[in-house]
Amino acid sequence: MRYVEIESQAEYAVAPEDADLHAFEGYIKIAPGDRRPLTVSGSAHVAAGNTPVIARGHATIETRRGQVTAYDQVAVIAYSSRVTAYGDTVVRAYGSSEVTAGAHVTVYRCDRETTVTGGKVIEAPLVRHGDIRRWCEHYGVKVADDDTIVLYKGVRASFYSGWGMHYPLGGTVTAPDWSTYPDCGGGLHLSPSPAHVREYVELWQPGMRILACRVELADSIVHLGDKVKVRRCTVLHEVDSLGRTRVVA
Repeated sequence: MRYVEIESQAEYAVAPEDADLHAFEGYIKIAPGDRRPLTVSGSAHVAAGNTPVIARGHATIETRRGQVTAYDQVAVIAYSSRVTAYGDTVVRAYGSSEVTAGAHVTVYRCDRETTVTGGKVIEAPLVRHGDIRRWCEHYGVKVADDDTIVLYKGVRASFYSGWGMHYPLGGTVTAPDWSTYPDCGGGLHLSPSPAHVREYVELWQPGMRILACRVELADSIVHLGDKVKVRRCTVLHEVDSLGRTRVVA
């Protein structure tokens, strides 16, 4: 088996099927259904889908219906997945996740159906997918008198998202693939603050913009942990990393 280091989604996609894959830095998003095992360490951030992952160092792993073994100071965000964690790992577990944790692991149990064995368990506020007002309260998002909220979107310098959706200033953007299913995809993905936008590092590059977008609570909104997906939003203006309005030249 050939040892291969990867730093991007593109490199993962073209790696040999029988390669021993390792990621040390960068952002990698694995396509659904691709289950080639991956070893992750360093500062890499991997949206692993259901790919089996072994993680060490300061890596961040997002897994959906997958399997993760984590050591050291890894951060794991697990949706209906199996996680085994040791060291000072921090796990946020959602859905029907099953977590087995060492004595010093911190586990945030975010749904009633999540099971945890061992570790230091914190019962996170159970914000159901239909309770957007409670989600706003949890993340400090102010609800205006007209029942609208302002959320944030990271786009490229061209005002296009990483998935090709155009977010023109002053324009209204509508998802062509809207779905109320509580999972990524099928909507416009927005964050509760500019700081949360920067966590999605696959878009973070020179010239990236952060846009403030207004969303009506009466419209369709589904929260996905620290972000939401919406059917429609209106782009207000560009902001800096502290949320201050920027003038677009």
